[in-house]
Order: sequence, then C-alpha cells, then structure tokens
Amino acid sequence: MRTTAPPAPRACPNYDELTLPQLRARLRRLTVPQLEEILEYEKANEDRASFVGMLARRIGNARKAEEEQDDSAEGK
Repeated sequence: MRTTAPPAPRACPNYDELTLPQLRARLRRLTVPQLEEILEYEKANEDRASFVGMLARRIGNARKAEEEQDDSAEGK
C-alpha cells in the first residue's frame, strides 16, 4: 500500500529543498502556528533531529517573546 506524503507546509512551500541554514534564516518571520505546521511536517517525513530541535526551540522562543510582549502591553 502506497501512502502519499503530506503537502509541504503552506508557510514554506519549498521546505523540502531547504538546508538547515536556509530554514534558520526564515524562522524569525514565521508565526507560532506556521512553525508548528512545519514541525509536524518534519516529524511526519524526514524527522531529522537537527531540524526538529531547531524548530522546537524556535517555537519556545517565539511563545516566550509573545508572552513578554503581552506583559509589556499590559504594563506589567
């Protein structure tokens, strides 16, 4: 039984062609939901530890930055 690969993430349609440094250069422009979509895609396909780790760290950093931004907007 042949399964078809899921489509590339919408936020990064050429994802499969990117090297680790090329992906890293794009990460700061992506939202948390976009990063999560890319992480899910990576885990379902190649599941490369270096890519998964970098994406997971970026998601954590982006969430932390969002929280800090919310806190400063509230005057905390």
